[in-house]
Amino acid sequence: NELAKTGAFVDALRARLRATRGPSGARLIEDYSGKPDPDGRVVGFGFTGSYQTNYDDSFAITNSLVPVSGLSLLGVALSFLLFFRRQIAAVVLGLTGMVIGVLLTFGFTFVAVGQLNMITCILGGILMGQGIDFAIHFTYRLAEEIERGRTLEQAVGITVEQKGVASLVSAAGTGAAFFSLLFSEFRGFSQFGLLAGVGVFFIGVSIYLWVPAAILLWERRRPGTAK
Repeated sequence: NELAKTGAFVDALRARLRATRGPSGARLIEDYSGKPDPDGRVVGFGFTGSYQTNYDDSFAITNSLVPVSGLSLLGVALSFLLFFRRQIAAVVLGLTGMVIGVLLTFGFTFVAVGQLNMITCILGGILMGQGIDFAIHFTYRLAEEIERGRTLEQAVGITVEQKGVASLVSAAGTGAAFFSLLFSEFRGFSQFGLLAGVGVFFIGVSIYLWVPAAILLWERRRPGTAK
């Protein structure tokens, strides 16, 4: 599991093999096609085995994690923006609360399991799709309370008290479905169930702490604008 050492060792070995020259000028190249060189002066070599496979998987995960998560965030942002239209501030607050929850989940991942695998690498995109519901429900209910003539403080309090309980129950149901994967004998599924279940709670809590706090702070500094 010491992937950094594996990568450094393979790179050093690759450089040494490439620099090797035979008495007749024969050389080594990294080749996985299995086809022999026509003139016989080139010998192909390659790396395989569990160490190399683990390193390759980790490299593939790292390369795919950022673009996949970025596309997920873009899709969620466009859906959120389409729903609230010109309320850019509401969209930004909801997205930042969601991102905070996702980052906390990745922090928990590092502590609990150490690293992502080929199954859990899609965790960010799934959590964004699940977690944005909390932000949409909170913002929509807050707007309803304000339209009824409530002050901003009253609207936030009622929304957190009433919608927060419903969101907690929703998170519990979703988390229970993910936690059921813990009983899987396949480690990739069991780790995914743990991380996804915890991640849903993290996102729900972060949204219901971050968004109200940010709105009220904004209102104190610039009265009237948050509402």
